[in-house]
Amino acid sequence: MGRTDSNAKRELLLGIAAERFLASGFSAVSVDELVASAGQSKTNVYSWFGGKEGLFLATIDRLLDAMLVPLMDNRFALLPLSEGLRVLADAVLTIVLGKDALALHRLIIAESQAFPAIGRAWVVAGPERTYRFCADFVEAHQQAGRLRLADPNRAAVFFHDMLTGDLEHRILVGERTMPDAAERDRLIDAVIDVFTRGYAA
Repeated sequence: MGRTDSNAKRELLLGIAAERFLASGFSAVSVDELVASAGQSKTNVYSWFGGKEGLFLATIDRLLDAMLVPLMDNRFALLPLSEGLRVLADAVLTIVLGKDALALHRLIIAESQAFPAIGRAWVVAGPERTYRFCADFVEAHQQAGRLRLADPNRAAVFFHDMLTGDLEHRILVGERTMPDAAERDRLIDAVIDVFTRGYAA
């Protein structure tokens, strides 16, 4: 019971920290505020995370784990190439353009200069994992002879960034709004067309 209770308290603290950091940023949120909201003590923050910075890093991991759920079921790798690419593309856009993902990206950009460790933590737990899912898909279809042999990691970056790069950047700076369903479908169609032509077996 003790371990279960401790895990529940830890998850509660992480959940509250995620909400507060996304809403207000790292610097504006105090440990006192977090532990008061969680009904806990500072001892928990320091024993579990080593302090506020460690809690922030753990929060990033927690948020990204939740965001990447759409990619965890990789049965789309078993689908025909174009169909699988469409499911993969839709999952990537859902993740990258999600409300929490955009808020976290803005937070990382704002805080990473003063706190460089969070930038690396975000890259490792977010983009690099997403690229890996895409690379695994590419590699499976290369082995099946549907895509030509080439560096699957580079191909994954091309596919991912063709989908998200320009669109995400414009949304992040407020230059444009979210795409509607029709625009999203047109973007996915265009990226799949370019990608399959470029990597045709």
